[in-house]
Amino acid sequence: MVLFAKRKQITNRILLSSIAIPALLVASIHTFAQHTSNQPTQNVNIPEQFKRQQKEKLDNKEEKKEVKEIRVEPVDLKYTVTPFKQDCIYLDQDDPGFFVELKNMHKDEGQKGNMVVTVQDNTNGKKLMTLTYDLSFQRNQTITTKVAFGPGKLPTGFYKISMVLDLDYYGDTLIYMIGINPEKIYAPIKKPKDFDAFWAQARNELEQINPNYKVTEIPELTTKHMKTYLVEFKSLGNATIRGWLTVPREKKHYPVVYLMPGYGIELQPDIAVRRDFAVFRLNIRGVGNSADNVHLSDDKYMLYNINNKYRYIYRGAYMDCLRGFDFLYTHPELGININKICVNGGSQGATLALAVAAFDDRVKACAVEFPLFSNLRSEFQFQSWQGKQTFPLKDFINYTSDSRNRLALDDLLNMWDYFDVQNFSQKIKCPLLMGVALRDKFVPPQSIFSVYNQVASKIKEIKVNPYKDHEMDFAYFMFEDLWIREQLRVP
Repeated sequence: MVLFAKRKQITNRILLSSIAIPALLVASIHTFAQHTSNQPTQNVNIPEQFKRQQKEKLDNKEEKKEVKEIRVEPVDLKYTVTPFKQDCIYLDQDDPGFFVELKNMHKDEGQKGNMVVTVQDNTNGKKLMTLTYDLSFQRNQTITTKVAFGPGKLPTGFYKISMVLDLDYYGDTLIYMIGINPEKIYAPIKKPKDFDAFWAQARNELEQINPNYKVTEIPELTTKHMKTYLVEFKSLGNATIRGWLTVPREKKHYPVVYLMPGYGIELQPDIAVRRDFAVFRLNIRGVGNSADNVHLSDDKYMLYNINNKYRYIYRGAYMDCLRGFDFLYTHPELGININKICVNGGSQGATLALAVAAFDDRVKACAVEFPLFSNLRSEFQFQSWQGKQTFPLKDFINYTSDSRNRLALDDLLNMWDYFDVQNFSQKIKCPLLMGVALRDKFVPPQSIFSVYNQVASKIKEIKVNPYKDHEMDFAYFMFEDLWIREQLRVP
């Protein structure tokens, strides 16, 4: 952003971390997929573009990037904002706040003005504190202002910090987030009385269906380092579900990362990334190569059969993921270690992974990021003061606002209580790693912590990125990889 001399301009800015996740590492955690049907090997349709992309990766060819000169006009102010604690998470005894360093860059004159700092509750938008700082500096002068809120002044929760700079030659709004005692956040459990019976019935229905597992090696996607299999099985409602299993060739019985898809994401096989893990990537019903009978747009998926909890799309999707785990556990002959399986996913994939960990105590570890639909009631409260509804709540609200659908919002929330990951959390006993982004507009941090805090695991850890919005950075995924190795005892 460029602001010229003697011209004020106020803009909203959310500062994001400058660390970019390398494409290869991202692919190892959350990759997307091309459509491939489960036909005999010679008939499997592998898109040419996908094959070319994989070949380039395997040959380790680097893309040629055009380097262009980037010119930046001088601005009238430089600033650096440093939180007192790196992750912006504070305890009772801490003094939460920031050091704000400002340097006057105007080429001719000094500047005067002020900075107004506002603290808002991230759950309901209530303003709890307003601080004003007078600013004055000469040409090229640097000043540092300590913005402190005081120990014990803010109760447990998350807070949006707005810093409005109003100077002679510069105006800007800087947005940050802080958390106070987040591991003390507990949202009320709204579990239906027949919650356990409802899911016991779903699992019983699943057990009555013959999985009819089919495993087909795909030569076009098999390399000298990795075997790639197309996996197919029957799930709830006799739906055909497919996924991709990649297993290294070098030795037998590899530990497994079982990855579930984000919302609307079709997963591809993991070919060129992990060479010391088997990776199983599942496409749930209605997604990618598991969309034989149900073809839904992204705005319709979460609403499919939402009027009937027994036919709702996520009842089947949760069971798809559970049957996928059963597939892994019953196929050690494929070169996988069935005693070392970690369930993994981000966003919707995190919700699905947590459900599997709650349903099946054979899961050895669970590593997830910002599970979607966490404590949905809290998410509605959060978005009610944001001014603009976003996914996923916008689609829920639009649906219940249409009288033809005959479903009030309260009824929708009562139905969703059967599927809210918070109501599964107390059943999770395996080691858990969870990532949370404080600027997340889809799943606010207070919703994620309300789930995390009620997980029963004796070994659990949560990592916070204060600058990201529904994503984590390179450092987190490096840590996640090491964490999975530690929990599965992988060198």
